[in-house]
Amino acid sequence: AGRAGRQEPGTCYRLWSEAEQRGLLAQPAPEIQTADLASLALELALWGDGSGDHLPWIDPPPKASLAQARDLLKDLGALEAIEEEKIGAITDHGRAMATLPLHPRLAHMILRAQAYNAASGRLACDLAALLEARDYKPQTGARQSDLRENLALFTQRQGGFSQRSRDLAKQFRQSLRKVPPGQEGGRAVLSCGALLSFAYPDRIAQKRGTSPASKRQETPESLFRLRNGRGAKLPGYESLAGEDWLVIASLDGAGRDAKIQQAAPVDRETLEDLHAEALTSGPDITWDFREKKVIARHVQRLGHCILKERPLPDPDPEKVQAALLAGIRLMGLSCLPWSKSSVQLRDRLAFLAQKAGTETGVSDDVGLWPKMDDTTLLDSLEEWLGPFLGGLNRAAHLAKLDLYEALLSPLDYRQRQALDRLVPSHITVPSGASLALDYQADEGPALDVRLQDMFGQTETPTILEGRHPVLLRLLSPAHRPVQVTRDLAGFWTGSYKAVKADLKGRYPKHAWPDDPLSAPAGQRHAKPKKT
Repeated sequence: AGRAGRQEPGTCYRLWSEAEQRGLLAQPAPEIQTADLASLALELALWGDGSGDHLPWIDPPPKASLAQARDLLKDLGALEAIEEEKIGAITDHGRAMATLPLHPRLAHMILRAQAYNAASGRLACDLAALLEARDYKPQTGARQSDLRENLALFTQRQGGFSQRSRDLAKQFRQSLRKVPPGQEGGRAVLSCGALLSFAYPDRIAQKRGTSPASKRQETPESLFRLRNGRGAKLPGYESLAGEDWLVIASLDGAGRDAKIQQAAPVDRETLEDLHAEALTSGPDITWDFREKKVIARHVQRLGHCILKERPLPDPDPEKVQAALLAGIRLMGLSCLPWSKSSVQLRDRLAFLAQKAGTETGVSDDVGLWPKMDDTTLLDSLEEWLGPFLGGLNRAAHLAKLDLYEALLSPLDYRQRQALDRLVPSHITVPSGASLALDYQADEGPALDVRLQDMFGQTETPTILEGRHPVLLRLLSPAHRPVQVTRDLAGFWTGSYKAVKADLKGRYPKHAWPDDPLSAPAGQRHAKPKKT
């Protein structure tokens, strides 16, 4: 198509569907927008313009990708520490890396291995050649992710490796002659995994468990956590699936757990020796979602990987509380001991917060009422719930909470005094029964009450000091709804007659007076019971 278009009119035959054609990009994205920019970042630092802002790019490199590349170079020791968004200058180690004709990761690996001893340096050249030439040819029928076998065959001059990889290994070894080796001192040659840990320190991975088999995955998968926090997985039939520690050279996919393509095992002691400067140690107090409790321990870490841990006998109470609050946020408010009274209290306060500013007098004399929606309560756990968590460190302990008092804690003295006056929890009806109000009702606060308990009352009960009528859900003797009203007086003079006729037929032993306002409230029987 290109030639026909450039030379003269012609015909283009496309061997795919029209729908596929419409979905294609007009042109591929510039390589600089998708490529690994570590080598470019090293070159820019070597030239003295680490940002590259002064260069006339045809397509400028993405700032995020370039920043990520500089972070990698800093981790590899090629750039000085970056402070306050300033780009670190290139180090002597970075200059040495730039002299080697390969990716900064592999250049760093070769230099670190050579500094360990000459034999490790030579082996690193072979490994770099395999990775650079992509000469990864599993020697078994099923695909294996273990790089050790291919590296052993390559160093023994066996196997069907490309001439390019052989030439690269030779070239790397010649370049390495300019770099003095470290003191041998009886040191053994570094393993494949140890060498990879120099090139891919961010991909040191610790086994975190095994996923169960499923219909899609017949065999269990081994799950790993990388130093940088990412997840990775390996089929259970792979030879590396049982290893506790791996260093991963390549991954496939960017999901929750990417598939490991190339890796080699490494032991914890080697990591402690070769990456001592990156280890951190200190108290670690976190919420364990599986155990549903706060775990307090002293931990030695390599990024997100844990090398050693031991129980922490006297953890900081504030940090324990912070971890417990984090756990409550993960579990949700349903993990708290919601009694009927605490649920009703939350609904009462939510009703007041809703009416504040719309009903005169609701907030005028006591200030604004706290919001009670899930988001607000979860965001403010430290303020209203934190003071009640002393001595608690697991989900089972939450049953001891006085949640009612915790919900009251954001209220000041005046609001506490006004609460029952504005939104009472119960209403006493003419029969003398004290009944709980339902503040969750869609139509507003409601009262479920037997019709007979309201005999003698003319006015509808109210809240908010008489400004808001309660919705009455009048019930039969069997507690089934027969009428819903906010106008009790109108009900007595209106539809009561029809309701009475219906109830009298269904409940003939109960009293259904013609004049409900003069009848004693709570009357249930037409005739007195015999004694």
